[in-house]
Amino acid sequence: MTKIFKYIRNIHYYETDCMGITHHSNYVRIFEEARIDFMKKIDLAYDRLENLGIIIPVTGIDLEYKNVSKFAQVLRFESAIVYFTGVRMTVQYKVFDNETDELICTGHTKHAFVDQNFQPFALQKKFPEIWQKFQDWNLHKDF
Repeated sequence: MTKIFKYIRNIHYYETDCMGITHHSNYVRIFEEARIDFMKKIDLAYDRLENLGIIIPVTGIDLEYKNVSKFAQVLRFESAIVYFTGVRMTVQYKVFDNETDELICTGHTKHAFVDQNFQPFALQKKFPEIWQKFQDWNLHKDF
């Protein structure tokens, strides 16, 4: 069973800047798209979790740009859970040109598990079945 998820997406014209390259801020949004996509694939869709009272805000983000991407370029966003405690989680991302495999960007997002009052809680105690699903997909190391 693979623990690295692939999300393939082309760069839209409105996501480029006056130099014709993807504006750096768009990677943050697309990281979220990739994360939501893979969580849905492992039966942990955000809407389902939020209906249970589980909110997973971003508490930190880090990006490192290696190369540029441009309008209509098809990118592959690979993502994986690399740290998970049930109170905190880190998702790592690697972005590649889907045709050439050239590395475009790397990064990670850090998250906390909070209730609807934004109070942190231990997922293992409150939702053991959800905790186990996350635990099953934790890589335990960077990919």
